[in-house]
Amino acid sequence: MPTLAAAVADWVAVGIIRGRWPAGERLREIEVCEELGGSRAPVREALRVLHEKGMVRLIPRVGAVVNNFSADTVIDVYEMRGVIESWVCRESVPNLEREELDQLEAILASMTQAAADLDYPTFFSLGWNFRQTIHSGSANVVALELVDQLRTRLHSLPQLLRTDSAHVAATLEAYREMHRAAAAGDGARVGEVVSEFLAGVGSRLCELFGSAADQLEAMIKVSTP
Repeated sequence: MPTLAAAVADWVAVGIIRGRWPAGERLREIEVCEELGGSRAPVREALRVLHEKGMVRLIPRVGAVVNNFSADTVIDVYEMRGVIESWVCRESVPNLEREELDQLEAILASMTQAAADLDYPTFFSLGWNFRQTIHSGSANVVALELVDQLRTRLHSLPQLLRTDSAHVAATLEAYREMHRAAAAGDGARVGEVVSEFLAGVGSRLCELFGSAADQLEAMIKVSTP
């Protein structure tokens, strides 16, 4: 379960993406607090997180101002990740040693168990370890930094997916195919699967925006002392 600040960040982010707060509008802490019925501390932290993601700008003596960030932006970012990470995988996989391939197998087994146990925080943490292991055969530091930057860009938003059983199942299926292709030394296939998977994540995330605001608001109000 996300922290209160993370849930508030997701709730505000969904509002921005759905157009509730258009680009250029000031996002007032006190108004968010009044609507959610909580204190200003988690709202302030949420706005700081969204500033780091580029969804708002924090301007001295003005506060948070909304940037242009829509559902199309989300899809574009995931597609960019897919293009760059696919290239990294094509370069990296042929260079993986037996040790890295064994590590992929072990991580995948742990992911399968975490999914069965409904331990989604562990599942998704292992998932990123899996992808980093696939990337480990690449010496292109710039491309690896871009992958990490784009992942960080929307790192708060995938909290919406972390209890979505359809996304968990799709993730496990994609990672199994990545493992099979990596074990065969087929970097092109791994890159293809990664690209398709990330495009699907962006689309699934946008599908969830419609119902997410009410769910997040309920979660926040339950968590608020």
